[in-house]
Amino acid sequence: MDDKIKKTIIFEKELHDKIFKMAQESQRDFSKQVKFMLKEYIKMKENQ
Repeated sequence: MDDKIKKTIIFEKELHDKIFKMAQESQRDFSKQVKFMLKEYIKMKENQ
């Protein structure tokens, strides 16, 4: 079983709207889009 931790975050409307649009364009739901973006950001930071 995967270890998972549930977190709640409050987004500014403009940021939410941008992420929501990206999620629609990539056919992901909002949570999956946020997870994808965070993973990509971590990869970028680790490769510097």
